[in-house]
Amino acid sequence: MSHDKLIDILQNKIKDYNRQLYGELNIYGEENIDYINDKIYQKLAKYPTLGMLELFKLIHYNIKHQENINIFICRNDETKVNIYMGDQWEKKDIDDILYPLICRLYKILNKDSNEKLVILGHRIDNKDANTITFYKNELISIMKNEKEKLMNN
Repeated sequence: MSHDKLIDILQNKIKDYNRQLYGELNIYGEENIDYINDKIYQKLAKYPTLGMLELFKLIHYNIKHQENINIFICRNDETKVNIYMGDQWEKKDIDDILYPLICRLYKILNKDSNEKLVILGHRIDNKDANTITFYKNELISIMKNEKEKLMNN
């Protein structure tokens, strides 16, 4: 058997194992958020700084929507995350995905703009160092805690 054929077989076995373990996963960035209704958005938007963190958990670590559990902090390296990209998990530097992730969460949350959301939006648009550092630390913490919870279920 050729080396390339063996690699194909192993990759297919890994895909099958991931499907059995996680079910059908959505590609990172293409999550189902239809279950997040206006009432939830309004509640999260009331305190947008923390609301964005809750939104992250609601999307990516919601046991009722396991198809969205597609981002994990790497076990031995908190500077890296594994994200699901359709047919495989890819290891990425957290700094490469952090700002786009923050912007995406903000865009989802900003359905009905309020003064607090506008202020937060300016901080994000200007890449305010304190804001970005806050979200980086909090998102890493969430990913570690939620991964631990999932592994213990």
